[in-house]
Amino acid sequence: MSSSRSILLLDDSEDLLVLEKIYIERLCGHTAITAKSFQEVQALGEQVFACDLAILDINLGLNE
Repeated sequence: MSSSRSILLLDDSEDLLVLEKIYIERLCGHTAITAKSFQEVQALGEQVFACDLAILDINLGLNE
């Protein structure tokens, strides 16, 4: 029995989020949870803490 793993992707680039989500879900078979800002991460609540891995953009821009 394989358990589904989830990965949080935080990036302010919509194009990169879409591409990363496709790669993770199709090639790795994991669930990708995406957010474009820290506020979106906060809104995800407990889903964030259940993630097995987080891939974060370290330069979110001036307003993030």
